[in-house]
Amino acid sequence: DLCQPDSEGGYQVIGNMMLQQWGPFWDTSAKFLIQKTPSLDVLFFERIKVMPTLHVVIVRHPLVSNALRVPMIQEAWMGAYSHLFEELNEGRIEWYAVVSYEALIENREAVIEELVEVVKSGIRRRERGRNRRLRRSPEATSPQSTGRGRRRLPMHKKDRAGESRKYLFPQDKSLKMWTMCASRKECRATTELLTESVYPNLGFVSITEDGEVKSLSAAPGPVTVAEGFDRVLFSSEAESLRSYREERGYEVGAEYVGDRPPGELIAKMKEIFNREGENYRIIHKDTKNEPLSD
Repeated sequence: DLCQPDSEGGYQVIGNMMLQQWGPFWDTSAKFLIQKTPSLDVLFFERIKVMPTLHVVIVRHPLVSNALRVPMIQEAWMGAYSHLFEELNEGRIEWYAVVSYEALIENREAVIEELVEVVKSGIRRRERGRNRRLRRSPEATSPQSTGRGRRRLPMHKKDRAGESRKYLFPQDKSLKMWTMCASRKECRATTELLTESVYPNLGFVSITEDGEVKSLSAAPGPVTVAEGFDRVLFSSEAESLRSYREERGYEVGAEYVGDRPPGELIAKMKEIFNREGENYRIIHKDTKNEPLSD
């Protein structure tokens, strides 16, 4: 089974095969080769890599996301990301950055600047062994990318035509699913639990009709990220990002922002995922044989 090779050599075989398959779609003379995948199986791609590889993962509030519209969406989201965060926390992925979709919308320039720093830091780490360094450029951060002074957002529908912030609003199908979830006791309880104990750790907050940022609500509506979480959320390049932010006087929203995902968050996510998954299996078992109503 090539998907589960018995040795590291087997992973190398798969990596070279995939490189040959993807090669025709790349300019292989370029310094960086980019591949986009919807898969969160980062460990697999880490194992098959045949060259230095940076994994950039985008996380989004699951009930606003327009990619997943399935029952138990929050449980599926939590199972996938708790597994991924655990791999990152344990150091099984060498070079990575996690950013929120909402941060890319709200603070795009600053997020990109920090991702560039993650790239440079990873290259510096690899080149230290060859006694070469890639120095950071000393240019100052532009005022528009500091993320400061942004507490009121023009969120009215009539004002956001063609603007990127429209993507912070759940679209019709996602809004319908979220509303349906809120009307069901078990789903609503899960949403309330995650809204209190998990989602805020990623910086998620709600936006009022007047464009004010407020504590995250379990009710359907637009979601963004709080100030201090609108940068790289987790990364292998914690030390470099810390220095980068100190030089610019930027304060993060929590001590772990820019570092590995915290173990306490992972444990909470896994605990809720296991409990809610078991509740779903019990409910499904009790109702699967019920006759359909007319």
